[in-house]
Amino acid sequence: MNRCKIGDLIQLQRGYDLTADNVRCGKFPVVSSSGIMAYHNVARSGASVVVGRSGTIGKPQIIGVNFWPHNTTLFVKDFKGNDVLYIYYLLLNLDIGRIKSGSNIPTLNRNHLHPIIVYAENDKNKQKKIANCLGNLDKKIALNNQIIAKLEEMAKTLYNYWFLQFDFPNDEGKPYATSKGEMKYSDELKQNIPKSFEILQIKDLCSIDSGFPFSSSDYVNSGAFRLITIKNVQDSYIDLEVDNYLNVIPKKIPSYCLLKPKDILMSLTGNVGRVGLMYSDNCLLNQRVALITPCNEAMRSIFYFTFKSELVKNKMKNLAVGTSQANLSPIKTGEIYIAYNQEIFEKYSNIINPYIEMMIQKLQENQKLAELRDYLLPMLMNGQVKVK
Repeated sequence: MNRCKIGDLIQLQRGYDLTADNVRCGKFPVVSSSGIMAYHNVARSGASVVVGRSGTIGKPQIIGVNFWPHNTTLFVKDFKGNDVLYIYYLLLNLDIGRIKSGSNIPTLNRNHLHPIIVYAENDKNKQKKIANCLGNLDKKIALNNQIIAKLEEMAKTLYNYWFLQFDFPNDEGKPYATSKGEMKYSDELKQNIPKSFEILQIKDLCSIDSGFPFSSSDYVNSGAFRLITIKNVQDSYIDLEVDNYLNVIPKKIPSYCLLKPKDILMSLTGNVGRVGLMYSDNCLLNQRVALITPCNEAMRSIFYFTFKSELVKNKMKNLAVGTSQANLSPIKTGEIYIAYNQEIFEKYSNIINPYIEMMIQKLQENQKLAELRDYLLPMLMNGQVKVK
């Protein structure tokens, strides 16, 4: 391992100004500190690695195509012969977000990073072996995410056909609405629905329970239980990178706040109505995050996609109140009307339940792969372990 400065390995450069008004539709991604923000008709860099210099300062991003690095980023202009993927993981191991938070500087520039002393592998073949070892783990995670996204897309498409267009299979296996199935008008929904459907409120079919108001005095930096807050609720999954842990469960906490795989969580503040699947245990539900529990466990799938449907999401946004940020009431959410037919709901769930099982499996696999990658990263970068 060679003791050197970051500036000896790479040359960083500030990204280029580009206002929203000046973006011209094209194929080249405009990469800001938080990710791709637009697509432009001009590129200013080939495949490279970018680091947030203002706004979101944290994990580096590797960009595998020609792109426009935004002025909120630093990008690697010259790799000086070093392996691109190796440099990405070296910067990832550097934990740039921590460096910035400990400095009082509003933005990063290359003069902050170039002088930092690191230990780096000189041999380019060894660099590639290290990068490929870590990269294969990330490729598998990316592949699993593609599978999850495809399963969700298929399930949502089927949901839209069956419950928004009402083209579920009739007794002859033909699409109900398209085949002129008998309809009736619903005053609650202000639209026609199939004659065999009834109008119920969501609270008649599932419970919506808010999390527990934990005391910050119980928080620890690392412990037995992760604390799941609104920022952890992402579309389709729960981000397990939490800010706080607990070692002791409060005595008065409701039992449902100790989460389990397949639990459906929904954000009640900020980005209200965001719904994700839980896939781990030893996690606790914080206030302003709701747990959605179907009365019929066999119909868990349909309620997951009901809450993700544009129809229900729009209704929840209209119900949200607040000046500085939106807040959604679980009680008001439970009063939303939906068209319901038990037989059709069960048929949909029987088709989609295996999708949910596979999504949970892939999310759990990603968690293990990420833990393995994060365990190996510092040891490979510091030369504590080597790739044969």
